[in-house]
Amino acid sequence: MQLNLVGAKTGYLWFRQGIWLFRRNPIGLLLLTLTATFALIVLSLIPILGSVAFFVLLPSISVAFMMACRDVVLGKPINLAVLVAPLHQYGPRVAKSLLLLGALGACTWALLFELVNWIGDGAFLELALSDPSNGQAVLAGANLGLPLAVLWLGAIPIMMLFWHAPVLIAWHEVAPVKAMFFSFVTCLRNWGALLVLVVIWLAVGLLAMLTLGFIVTGLDLDLQIMSAGAMPLATLWLTALLCSMYATYRGSFRVPDERGPSGPEARP
Repeated sequence: MQLNLVGAKTGYLWFRQGIWLFRRNPIGLLLLTLTATFALIVLSLIPILGSVAFFVLLPSISVAFMMACRDVVLGKPINLAVLVAPLHQYGPRVAKSLLLLGALGACTWALLFELVNWIGDGAFLELALSDPSNGQAVLAGANLGLPLAVLWLGAIPIMMLFWHAPVLIAWHEVAPVKAMFFSFVTCLRNWGALLVLVVIWLAVGLLAMLTLGFIVTGLDLDLQIMSAGAMPLATLWLTALLCSMYATYRGSFRVPDERGPSGPEARP
C-alpha cells in the first residue's frame, strides 16, 4: 500500500467515478443505504447507549459499503448481509480494531460537541433537549455564530482522521491509531482533490433541494410534499457520495486493480 499524490482536478474525476459506480447498480446500493440508515436510526433511539453504539458501528458499516462498491465494480450482485460482514469475514482482530476505531470516533465527536456546547453556553444542548415547538425561540435567543464556526473547523480534521481509516484496517490490517494517522496524512496531501469533490457534491445537493423547492413553490404544493421529496433526494445524494468515497480510496492508494489494467478513465 503506497500513497498516490493527485492534483485538485482529480476531485472531479472521483465525482465522475462515483456517478459511474452508482449507475452500475442503483437499486442495490440504494437498498443498502436505506437499510443501514434505518438500522442506525433505530439504534440511536436507545437512550445514551444507542448514540454510542451508533458511532461505534459506523466504521464497520463504512467498510460494508466499500465491500459493496468493490462487488459492483466486479459485476457481482449486492447482498444486504454485507452490512455485518466486516465484523466476521476478516477475523476477530479486524472486528475488534473496527469497533475500537468506532469508540475512538465516538469519544472524538463527543469532545467536539462538548467544546461547542461550552462555547455556546449550553445553547446546543438546550436546543437538542427542547420541545420542537420551542426550537425557534431557543435559536432566536442564542448566539450560535462562534459555536458553529468551531463545529465546522473541528469536524474537518476529525473527518480526515476517519475518512480512509476503516478500509485501511479491514483491507490492509493497519492498527486503528496508525490507520487514523495514514488517513489524515493522505487527506492532507490530497486536500485539493478532496476539496473539489466535497464542493461538487455540496453544490449538487444544494441544487437538487433548490430545484425541489422551486417546483413545490411554483405549483403551489403543500410543504409536506417537499419534505416527502427531500428524503429520496437525500438518499440518492448520500449513496452516490459514498460511491465517490470508494473512488477516493482507489485513487489515493496504489492497490491492485480488480478489473485489470484496462477500462475507461472515469471508472474506479
